[in-house]
Amino acid sequence: MGEWSKKVGEVGESVAGDFLRLIGWGAAQHGLQLPCARGDSHKNAGSERRTHGIDYLLACKSPLRDGVVQNLVVSVKYSAEGYPPNPKGIFK
Repeated sequence: MGEWSKKVGEVGESVAGDFLRLIGWGAAQHGLQLPCARGDSHKNAGSERRTHGIDYLLACKSPLRDGVVQNLVVSVKYSAEGYPPNPKGIFK
């Protein structure tokens, strides 16, 4: 089950990478580890979390406000199952 989950995750990241390139975000960095600022409240399996895995990160100037840099963080979740009728709760 673990290898299947890993394979599905890799496929999802590949699909997301293709989509980001299509919309002009090809410069996004892939597979980053960012330090966790709230390790105690983000405990993982009982121990303090030190990092968070980020699938894609892109920093760019905002086209809406001069001089403002936007940091776009993309975390990919991929499933073999279809979307629910109302996916509002899973898209953030």
